[in-house]
Amino acid sequence: MKINSKLVGAGLAAFGAISLCAAGNEAVAGSITQPGELVGYSWSPLPQGLYFATTGSYGNARGASYNTEEGVNVPVVIWSTPWTVFGGRVEAYAAVPSAVVGVRGTNAAGGSYLSAIYNPYANIGLAWDLGHGFGLSGFVGGYAPANNRLGQDFWTFNSRTGLTWAGDGWTLSGHVVLGITGNNLNSGAGLPGSTFGLHTSPNYVNLDLSAIKAFGKFSAGPVAFGSWDIGGISSPLAPLGYAKQSQFAVGGFVGYDFGPVILQTYLTHDVASSNYIAAAGTPFAHETYETRFFMRVIVPLWNPPAPAPVVAKY
Repeated sequence: MKINSKLVGAGLAAFGAISLCAAGNEAVAGSITQPGELVGYSWSPLPQGLYFATTGSYGNARGASYNTEEGVNVPVVIWSTPWTVFGGRVEAYAAVPSAVVGVRGTNAAGGSYLSAIYNPYANIGLAWDLGHGFGLSGFVGGYAPANNRLGQDFWTFNSRTGLTWAGDGWTLSGHVVLGITGNNLNSGAGLPGSTFGLHTSPNYVNLDLSAIKAFGKFSAGPVAFGSWDIGGISSPLAPLGYAKQSQFAVGGFVGYDFGPVILQTYLTHDVASSNYIAAAGTPFAHETYETRFFMRVIVPLWNPPAPAPVVAKY
């Protein structure tokens, strides 16, 4: 069974450039929706049913520290409902990501690691089949606060819009994410002193692009993504050296449809990076460029049985 859709789509996320403590230097930065998390998907309607998808990624932590690494796992449940509104299929998504952040051996203790459940996410929206190979999806939802050491204890409004053209074995997709973050509700997690009432994470826009070609059960093609801060954070955080950040990455995608399970992987590297300065004030201070490996597995859990054929009786 081939599932050409967003699946993880509107539900993936929540682990961009995180707020964390790395070797004594605080990084306040980046999109809550992980840049690049949504590349490789078609944005046409899903067949009615229930689906599960999980996406994991691993790479160096852009803008955190010269030797910091981070991983994330995002399990998502997707419900493509039997209902339509204005001709679009109603779809809903829910995700509860987890994250691991590590600073490799820079001290006598041999480095340190922390892990936590990240901001849970849910949304709902519509997906249209526009005909002639075009599909369009739009979703609204948000991230709930997560009161833990990752320091992302705030609400985030999230809107997502994706457009796809599919034909001749190609799936060309573009997807835009808008995130509007709220003030931090935590009294001090992840940042020095109290962060209560401060806007500790910027508003942002993410762009995900892909051009995937199917070769039987295999698929492959180039992918790219970018992220841009569009709103500042609270002025008391200025001593941390924050400036609006942006990045753009390119890479390659490979997938295989095992029927019904689908496996997809892609490897990306930043070709542009602005204001992701690692380890400020140390001999290692420099603009950082992230390399990240993504892997996702997609599994259909349930689809309604096909209607029995109508047999005329005479």
